[in-house]
Amino acid sequence: MTKASPRIPPELHSINAFIRHADKLGNDDPESRIVAHYCRMHAAQEGMLYATSDEGKQYLSELLDEVESEMDAVSIITPEESYILCRNHADRIFEKADAEDKKGNSGEKTAEIFDTAATFYEVLAQFHAGDVGEEPKNTDQMEEELKLEYCRKRAVAILNEIEEQERLQSNDFIKEYTSGDASVSSLSSSDAGIRDHDLRGPPPSFPPELDTIKPFVSRAQYLDDNDNGCLESPIIAHY
Repeated sequence: MTKASPRIPPELHSINAFIRHADKLGNDDPESRIVAHYCRMHAAQEGMLYATSDEGKQYLSELLDEVESEMDAVSIITPEESYILCRNHADRIFEKADAEDKKGNSGEKTAEIFDTAATFYEVLAQFHAGDVGEEPKNTDQMEEELKLEYCRKRAVAILNEIEEQERLQSNDFIKEYTSGDASVSSLSSSDAGIRDHDLRGPPPSFPPELDTIKPFVSRAQYLDDNDNGCLESPIIAHY
């Protein structure tokens, strides 16, 4: 396995997930090495948009050197074969999360797996770079974008569900909706029917491995109104 990458400058925080997963994959086998390479390549491409400080530019320069040093190793297969390998990797992770979710075993780990799958689907965008401006998008690209969005939303929905359950089970919730000696059973029908998202309170704190879904927390209302974040799409419906 490759050594861990140096600390990522704050301005390049958006590439953290790609670097972290590349480091986890390492170079222990050819397939992992190739997927890790494309994770770093995607990180480098995105990092070019944000590296403004000397520290950021230095980090990006070292990352580009690392990507360049791996070119010979990954050239043992064609770009088309690399795409299939990376796509299969993303699909396997997605299918693992989706299977757990559909069994009703969703938890923080499930949300993390969904988020990981989304990261690898995002990496696939570089294989379609030559298709920019072409209409319509090819089927693979559309499916990957839908799965990426689904994974992000489902990860947020799961964490919101966990937060809601914890809140409903807490003494704070009981105190908030009762007064004096009033019992829980005395709650009015309007209180009992209050919408879920009104009970959530502040959003949950996110562990580092789920940092890529932070921007989607503000879309909790959207998730409530769209069947817990499930996209109504003929492509994603069967998953």
